[in-house]
Amino acid sequence: MIKARHCANGNPQHQWMDQEKVFSPTVMTELTMITSIIEVRENRDVATCDIPNAFIQTEVERQDKDRHRTMMKIRGPLVEILCEIDPTYKQFVVNEYNIQMLYVHIIKALYGLMISAMLFYNKLKRDLIKNAFKLNSYDPCVANKMVHGNQLTISWHVDDLKVIHKDSKAVDEFLEWVQKTYGTIGKVKERCGKIHEYLGMKLDYTQKGKVIIDMIECVESMVKSFPEKNLHLFKVRDKSPKLLR
Repeated sequence: MIKARHCANGNPQHQWMDQEKVFSPTVMTELTMITSIIEVRENRDVATCDIPNAFIQTEVERQDKDRHRTMMKIRGPLVEILCEIDPTYKQFVVNEYNIQMLYVHIIKALYGLMISAMLFYNKLKRDLIKNAFKLNSYDPCVANKMVHGNQLTISWHVDDLKVIHKDSKAVDEFLEWVQKTYGTIGKVKERCGKIHEYLGMKLDYTQKGKVIIDMIECVESMVKSFPEKNLHLFKVRDKSPKLLR
């Protein structure tokens, strides 16, 4: 089996999209640090989770208030594959410059579309509000809810969520809600315990009253992934990678 990945070029989409309506907010680094301190000070239970196929679970409006539609042009071999899967597509295939083309209307948010992240953010926000959460006034990616007499706090970066509460049962109940709400296409990846990998950081709560945060493993993996010809730019000392100037 061969697996490949390609990042779509979003520059052409800038011509007709307002940046303020496209780019999704993400939790501030400061808030991630602050909530980590609160967790150890108040001895809260911590869990993180990753929502699978987040964008594809989000509907795209057929036409927005400005009458914009999200279209995609499919060309070449992929057109033939789609026609084999569903012959209905054949009647819509056109020939441009001797290349088969198929113009389709997007009804689900896809990776590569600039608007996808914002669409998913709005969906997650609506779902949390329906579940009695209130958004934080200072960070739109932090939400709170009173559960069992204590505050349940959620912070998120696109589809990566962190949840904290004094009662582990409240955390489990929230993870069950996430699984029920977003686990229809793939199982939600949950991480519980005293050590978490979150947003490239390692959050270590193994020492009572302390949280140790580092990105050593993340940086080391980036260094290792660099082409060998560029490795001379880096030097590792005492497990702390530093870029040599």
